[in-house]
Amino acid sequence: MRINTELFGPGQTFVWSISGKGGLTTTYLMEGPVAPREPVPAPTPKRIEPEFRIATDKGRSLEGLRVEEKTVGEVLPELRSRGKKVIFAIISIPPGNPGGYGIDRTQEEPVGNHWAVWEAEENAKGVIRLLVTEHRLNKNPVYGGPRDAVIK
Repeated sequence: MRINTELFGPGQTFVWSISGKGGLTTTYLMEGPVAPREPVPAPTPKRIEPEFRIATDKGRSLEGLRVEEKTVGEVLPELRSRGKKVIFAIISIPPGNPGGYGIDRTQEEPVGNHWAVWEAEENAKGVIRLLVTEHRLNKNPVYGGPRDAVIK
C-alpha cells in the first residue's frame, strides 16, 4: 500500500489497524492527533449451529438408515412410515463431479421417484431434508465418493 501524505489536510492523522489472524486491515483519516493504541484480543466469535445436520449419523433420528445413492421412491416410504415431514434440497454439482455441491433451492413439493438421494439432513424440528439430483451421478457429491470411504 502506498500512502501519499501530501493528500492529508492540516492536523489530520492517518490510522491503520490490523486485526485477526488473516490480517484484515482498516484505514481511517482522523481529524487531530490520535493516542497510541494497545493491541486488544478479538472477541471469541459466537458459534452458530447449522440449521440442518446429517440425520443418518449416530444419535440422530435416522441413525442406521442408508439413504445415499437410493432413489426418492425407495427412501420416501420409510420416512413417511416414521411420520417424518420431508422437504427436498435440489443440489447442483460442479463440472466433473469432483465432490462438493451447492443447494439451488429447497422445496416442499415432491420430486420424481427416480431422483437420486445423496444424503438426509434434519433440523431441530425433525424435518428431513433430502439432498437430491434428478439424475444419478458417478459418485456421491456430498462425500466425494462412497460414504463408507469417508466415514469409518
